Amino acid sequence: MHIAGGVSAAYRRVIEAADDPEAKRKEIEAELDALASPFLTAEATGQDIIDPAQTRELLIEFVTDAQRVLATQVGVPRLPYRP
Repeated sequence: MHIAGGVSAAYRRVIEAADDPEAKRKEIEAELDALASPFLTAEATGQDIIDPAQTRELLIEFVTDAQRVLATQVGVPRLPYRP
């Protein structure tokens, strides 16, 4: 849901109780917009933001690493599957 629709739904009582409901709605939207940065989200979750020009290089690195791991995991499992 877009922030505007979410604010109207999630903060309905706060907005309705304000002296100027429209100003209160805009204030809440501005606060939430400030928190919606992909940079803040990446920092909070420990993820990296990469330059799109590096995408191919990083994908190749990931696939190479994944192939090394998968090579050790193919074949009959040492412990049989028991439902």
